[in-house]
Order: sequence, then C-alpha cells, then structure tokens
Amino acid sequence: RFDRTGGQLHDAPLAGDRLAGGAAYAPIPLITGADGALWGYSDVLRLCLCWDSGRLRFYDPADGDFLPDLGEAKARAKAATAALAAITARADAAESELRRRRDAAE
Repeated sequence: RFDRTGGQLHDAPLAGDRLAGGAAYAPIPLITGADGALWGYSDVLRLCLCWDSGRLRFYDPADGDFLPDLGEAKARAKAATAALAAITARADAAESELRRRRDAAE
C-alpha cells in the first residue's frame, strides 16, 4: 500500500503484507534510509519498493538502479525518437548524395 501523503490517508506511507505459510499474512519488513525514504522488498516483483518524499519508486537490486517513472520513460522515449529522426535524416542525406554523385558520373 502506498500513501503519497506520508501516512495521512492510510496508517503508513508504505506498507505491504505477504502470505506467510498457510492463510496467515505477515507484514513486509521496511527499513528507513538515512534520507528518510522507506524501503521494502517484494519477492513477487523481485524489486524494492521505495517511498521517497511522496513518490513511489521501484528499485531493481539486480541492476542496481531505479526503474524509470512515467515522466522519465516519456522523456527517454522522446529523446530516442529525436535521435532516430536525426540518424534517419543523416542516412537520407547520405543516400541523396550518393545518388547525386552516381548521376553526375553517368
């Protein structure tokens, strides 16, 4: 459970439970980082969930990095699209130059 208000709407900013044998649920242990962020590990997702100043972040311990949030993913996609457009423009220009040279040589 994630509460961006820091626990004003729910009992805690970040909380979770896992099935612990049979039908009993046990809380997922959380740690508080030096910066005040709350961390918990999900065995199901194989990710750490982090409450950081009202933001929910997913951290991949296998990669040692945070997964991009929606804004970051959109920015990366926009940058990749721009880079692809620039590469395509250069390739088109090079192809046009090759055609021009071939036509001039004939």
